[in-house]
Amino acid sequence: MDSINFNINNMPLDVKNAYINNLRQLRNKFLNDTDKYILNDFPITDDKRNEIIKYRKELREFMNLDIVKIENLNDDIMNYFPKKPLFII
Repeated sequence: MDSINFNINNMPLDVKNAYINNLRQLRNKFLNDTDKYILNDFPITDDKRNEIIKYRKELREFMNLDIVKIENLNDDIMNYFPKKPLFII
């Protein structure tokens, strides 16, 4: 199936703001879920900590996108967020 580029800037302003707010809430949850992993005294390897740092950076950058590539309008938006490292519970 061909993918479409879903440009949130083409949405009515109230719909766009609600969409962005929902994405931001999810992103913030994912950041909060990983806070403990970047603490210096959390027992984790440097490689895993670097993986978390990279994931958190990708989460922040995701919110800067104006266009989200959507392959199916029925897809779960979770499919488009950066993939969390496998060791995160």
